[in-house]
Amino acid sequence: MCTERTVVLATRWYFNSKITEEELTLTTVGEHVTGQRKTRHPEKGETVYEISGWHQRSTFWLAYRESGGKFGGGSILLDEITNDRFSGMVLSKDCHMGVMQSRANMWFPASELGNNHKEGHFKFIGCLTNEAFVSIKRTEAQKQRVATLVGSSDKVGDKAPKRLSPPYLILVVLVGLVTLGVTITGLVWAAKVISSVPLLVLIFTLALLIFIVLSVVVLLISGYMSEKTAAKLFGGVLGKLPRLAELLPKTSSTKSDH
Repeated sequence: MCTERTVVLATRWYFNSKITEEELTLTTVGEHVTGQRKTRHPEKGETVYEISGWHQRSTFWLAYRESGGKFGGGSILLDEITNDRFSGMVLSKDCHMGVMQSRANMWFPASELGNNHKEGHFKFIGCLTNEAFVSIKRTEAQKQRVATLVGSSDKVGDKAPKRLSPPYLILVVLVGLVTLGVTITGLVWAAKVISSVPLLVLIFTLALLIFIVLSVVVLLISGYMSEKTAAKLFGGVLGKLPRLAELLPKTSSTKSDH
């Protein structure tokens, strides 16, 4: 059989509209909790709330609702520190302002509240309105819309190249290999005939460039490289080579005023 245990706790809330004192009477039977919450404001008087919830080890999970059929209420989370002294948080809604707010505090046995409770124990965590959630939803929708527009512009501006069918691709590769074979044969012949080392270096360099250009052309024709990538390769990589940059078309970096 579960034993019944009652604890009476007290705290103070240091609001702008003067100090509000609170008394919690919690009765536990097993894990179930019932009780009352009373708040006393020096001008507004006393407000009574009915409490229900559950308790496990050192923690209370509580919900409170204003007595008399009224709609005030909220939730309380209490965690016992030592000797019936609790730290906790209260989540409630200001029905007049429509603001949800969270506050933290310390609760002491009612007989020990006295000078034990300090103003520093009360901490305002924060508040949130429904309009804030609406703003977040709008912001996320705007981000999604922008991402969709950017994705659409990328698809329109950089379409995937059409690729050749396998027979035509094989034909292009064979032409490229034949051209490469002719180039290598010419280099071998040049190496036997020409004795000048600088001239041979120049010939081999030009042959390498021809091979790169040929490879790019093959990939471009076969559809495995886009025109934009080919332009970046010719303009960025090959354009940095001495003298070759002068052969590439110049593009103006100034923007039009219109």
